[in-house]
Amino acid sequence: MTYFFYKSEAASVMAILQQAEHSPWLELWLANQSALCSTKRVWDALGVNSGAILLDGGVSFLLDGTGYFCLGFPINRIKHLAAVMAHAPTNGWIEGAVAILPSVYEEARRLKIARPQEVPHV
Repeated sequence: MTYFFYKSEAASVMAILQQAEHSPWLELWLANQSALCSTKRVWDALGVNSGAILLDGGVSFLLDGTGYFCLGFPINRIKHLAAVMAHAPTNGWIEGAVAILPSVYEEARRLKIARPQEVPHV
């Protein structure tokens, strides 16, 4: 969802700048815009089945160097390895993942939301 919002936001910014005939600003923006992020590549790199994410949902964020994940489906290392050995489908596994209580996740989420957002400097 975020990927599509960014794409449409980028198109809107380009259209506005082109209409206003601010080509120097458009060139500056094009030179410094961040690359679009493919969420599929991110989940695949983590080892999670991106199809399961699309069907059942998943949210992630970073806080102080720790990744927090809220998935709409279970992941289980033993079941994942057994499915891989049997060449069967699996939801995947995030190497190094540790199950936490929902209260721990919510506290981390609250801290993340309370922090001011970082603004990239050009």
